Amino acid sequence: MRKMPKFYLCDVGLVNHFAQLSMGHLFENSVFQILRTRGDLNFYEKKNGIEIDFVLDRKVAYEVKISPSQSDYRKLKKAVDELQFEEFYIVSQNYSEIGKVRYGFSI
Repeated sequence: MRKMPKFYLCDVGLVNHFAQLSMGHLFENSVFQILRTRGDLNFYEKKNGIEIDFVLDRKVAYEVKISPSQSDYRKLKKAVDELQFEEFYIVSQNYSEIGKVRYGFSI
């Protein structure tokens, strides 16, 4: 199965009006808008399907989740350890007791 490329838009309100995006897509786009001003921003995906939503300056990984799970944390930590990034965070819209969580308003 071939995946569609990721893309982000500046006006998510307009896009949502025409495309009816999910809350997850809208939240991820909002996080992109914040992080893109902080340095070199990339997406990472391995052939086996493991992905990281954002990698900032090839050092810090960010995974965006509306409500993260412990499984999300473990997957991200494993990928980050393999890639030897300096830091990682899960960016969440909802409160979570999982470690390494940041919220959209605090990144």
